[in-house]
Amino acid sequence: MKFLNRQLTFKDFLYKTIKYIPLHLKKYIAWVINEWRKRNETEELISLMNGSERDFYIILKKNLARTLCKSYKKVSYWNSFSQLKNVNKKNCFEILQSMPTLTKDIIREQGEKMWQDGKSPENAGTGSTGGTTGSPLLFLRGHNAEDTHQPALYEYITGIKYKGNLDKFGIIVSFDGARPSEEDVKKNIYWLEDYNSGIYGTVDFCSFYLNDESAKYYIDKLNELKPYVIRGYSNAILSMAQFVEKFGGLTIAPKGIYVTSEYCSKESMIYISNAFGCNVYGQYGQSEACLFAWTKPNDDTYYCSPYYGYVEVLDENNNQVEVGEIGEVVVTAFYRTYEQPFIRYRTGDLVKYGGTKNGIVCLSGLKGRKGEYIVGKNSKIIQLVGFIDIHYLKCKDKILSYQIEQNEPGKVVFRIVKSYDWTAIDEEEIRKLLAIREIDVDFEYPKEIPLTSKGKRKNIIQNIKGIKLYDSVCPNNPIYL
Repeated sequence: MKFLNRQLTFKDFLYKTIKYIPLHLKKYIAWVINEWRKRNETEELISLMNGSERDFYIILKKNLARTLCKSYKKVSYWNSFSQLKNVNKKNCFEILQSMPTLTKDIIREQGEKMWQDGKSPENAGTGSTGGTTGSPLLFLRGHNAEDTHQPALYEYITGIKYKGNLDKFGIIVSFDGARPSEEDVKKNIYWLEDYNSGIYGTVDFCSFYLNDESAKYYIDKLNELKPYVIRGYSNAILSMAQFVEKFGGLTIAPKGIYVTSEYCSKESMIYISNAFGCNVYGQYGQSEACLFAWTKPNDDTYYCSPYYGYVEVLDENNNQVEVGEIGEVVVTAFYRTYEQPFIRYRTGDLVKYGGTKNGIVCLSGLKGRKGEYIVGKNSKIIQLVGFIDIHYLKCKDKILSYQIEQNEPGKVVFRIVKSYDWTAIDEEEIRKLLAIREIDVDFEYPKEIPLTSKGKRKNIIQNIKGIKLYDSVCPNNPIYL
C-alpha cells in the first residue's frame, strides 16, 4: 500500500490517516465558515441595495480596525506609523484621520515595503490600473471580494440569485477594451468568448471597433446570445444604444444593464434604458479593488459598500469636504489587507460628496473622468476609456507615465516616460491603435511629465476650444459629457 509515494503497512497507513484527519477537518470547518460568511455578506448587501435602513457603522468600525491593526503588524511601510500600534474599534476613525494620504508615487517609491510579509508577485499575482489617469500603477492583487459583491449586484439588478452557474442564471456580456485578433476582425468578429470568466462577462465586446460599418454585427451577436445582463464602459454602452436607435434590429431586452469605469450622467442612463428596454444601473470602483459602489435604477447617485472599504471625500489639504462640495475619493481598502494594504489611498477621481447615512457614503455624481476625450477628424469626439486602455497594450509595462495633448482635430502629441527597454515596435503599436480612428500622432519622450500648479499630473491636455463637437456615433443625438 502506498501513501505519498511511500510503501506503507496497513498499520502505518491507518496511523497516517488518523493523524491527518484533524488537519483536513480544520480546513473543512474553515471553508464552511467562509462560505457562510460570504453568503451572509451577500444577503446583507442585497438588503442594503434594496434600501435597508440598518446602521452599518458597526461593520465599518470592525473592518477598519482590523485593516489598520493587521497592516501595522504585517507590512513594513505601515509599521513605521506608531499611531497604528494601539488601534481599536473605538479610536479607529480618529487614528485614520491622523494618517497622511497615500499616492501612486509613494507606492512606487516604497516598492516591496508596501507588501505584506511573505507576499510577492509570484504568490499573490499582480494587477494594474487602466492608465486613464496618465500614470499606470502595478500592484499586488487584493483578496477576492467579487464572490460577494458581484453576485449581490446581479441579484439586485435581475431578481435572480447568481451562484456562479451561468446555465441557471443566464448569459452576461461586457463592453470593454478587450482586443480580438486581427484575423477575427477581418471576419467581422469583434468580441472574445471566455465562458470561464462568467462573472465579468462570458463574451467581451470590443468597444474599440464599434462604428457604422460594424454595428450590425454587434446587434446580431447580442440577439444570438440573449444576455440577461450587459455591463461595461459607460460610453461604449451609450454608443451601442445610439447605434440601436439609429439602425434598429435589436430583438432582445436584457433584465438589466450596469455601466462602469467612467462617468455616465442620469440623462445618458435614461437614453440607454429607452434603447434597450430595461433599467440601467451604475457601478463604481477601481482596478486597485478599494471600493465598490452602485446606484438605483436610472440614477447617478452612488452608494459605497461598507464591506469593501472606508470612503472619504477630501480636499487638497486632507480635510473632509462638506455635502455638495467636490473633492477627491480617498479610500482605505478592506479586501487588500492580505496582500498590499492601501490606507487613505488617493484615487485621483473627483466626486460631489452626498453625505453619509448609517455608515453608507453617498457620492452624488462622479466628476473625475467626465470630458476625457480627444477630437477626431470632422470634429468627432472619441472617448479615452475604451479607446486608449493602457493595460490592454503589449507595451503596458514599459509605460511609466504618459500624457496626451491635442491642439487640432485628428492629431495628438503622445508623451511617454518610457522604461529602458522601450523600442520602435512599442511606438508602432500605439501608432496603429490611433490610426484605426484616423488620429495622427507625434511622440515625445520626456524624463518626467510636469505637474500642474496644484501638484497633479494631467493625462490629457485638450486645447481645442470654440468649435462645435459632434458625437462619433449619431451626430443628431444629444451628447452628455
